[in-house]
Amino acid sequence: MNIYRYTIVETGEVFEGTRRQACEHFKCGLGKLDKMRNDKRLLREVVDKTPNTHEKRQVNVYRFEYQDDVFEGTNNEAQAHYNLQEHSFNKGLRDGKIKREFLKKGYRKVESDRQSSPKEKEYIRATYLERAQLVDMGLL
Repeated sequence: MNIYRYTIVETGEVFEGTRRQACEHFKCGLGKLDKMRNDKRLLREVVDKTPNTHEKRQVNVYRFEYQDDVFEGTNNEAQAHYNLQEHSFNKGLRDGKIKREFLKKGYRKVESDRQSSPKEKEYIRATYLERAQLVDMGLL
């Protein structure tokens, strides 16, 4: 959740708080607040960023059956358990080779180590490729 500093351009009125608090202060809805920003009648800047404090996340737990092997867990856990790529796993679900039965909604702890986003991975690949080309040319 971010804390913003809102400034009304016409009057110069300043308010600091979350989006919901700003709606209460300016007596309008979220849509009107965004419309005012888009029309340049309201300026918004981030004052403080608070980290995500959720320790648990909601997950769906399924029972999977693949090649006479039964496994209970999430889609990602089943994919790792059966040692399948995401594409092969999804294709198996579509074709009926992998049977999935919903069991319950559960909560799991959020892992502190996050995976890189696709954009970050693309940047890392480009950096390594560029570096490898420089090494091949003898510049490094």
